[in-house]
Amino acid sequence: MIVELVGVAGAGKTTVLNAIRQRDQTIRPWRRFERLRSLPMSIRHMVALVPTALELLRKSPRSCWACTKHLVRLRTLHTMLARETTTAHRAIILDEGPVYSLCRLRLLQQASLGNTHLPSGWRTTLAQWPGSLDVVIWLDAPDPVLMQRIRSRAKAHDVKQGTDREVFGFLERWRCTYREILAHLPAAGPVKMVEVDTARESAGQAASSVLAVVKRMRPSRGPEEES
Repeated sequence: MIVELVGVAGAGKTTVLNAIRQRDQTIRPWRRFERLRSLPMSIRHMVALVPTALELLRKSPRSCWACTKHLVRLRTLHTMLARETTTAHRAIILDEGPVYSLCRLRLLQQASLGNTHLPSGWRTTLAQWPGSLDVVIWLDAPDPVLMQRIRSRAKAHDVKQGTDREVFGFLERWRCTYREILAHLPAAGPVKMVEVDTARESAGQAASSVLAVVKRMRPSRGPEEES
């Protein structure tokens, strides 16, 4: 089973992912690419995307590299997960998976080209994921809580020193874009979506909620049941 944790900055994705890993060793967190392992696939997808990159360069030179990078990342991740054959884990949980990258692409598009429709090439990439992505867990919290988390943590952030209005605007842009991307998933295939309020639930409680969803979706089976 492939699960993705999504949420705006400060929602608690890393904290919840760590709590899940501590509670259940059959869940495999997947945070970043294994660069050496993914390099041949990334190069192949980069070559295939040259026409798209040239079109992006013509329309939006400043965002061309960032957009191309996320498109390569999406296709490489899809290939890697399709080849994942481990039986030691019953689920893989992605942090910054396909929904995140599609959200970044959409925000880059809005910043450079305005609020136009999602390009057909990106919709094609989105359509790859239903059937590969089983569950999306959307972590969220009220804006004041998120702002306090962003400003108090050691990790740098673009709006960490921004005004309240700038922080709230940033959060709303990401939240609206996530909603737009997630709205395409059910139409394209059976992806279950679950929302978790991390202001109401501790990291441990949120981890339990995620694990409960995984258990309901794909219960463990003994060897005798698979025969």
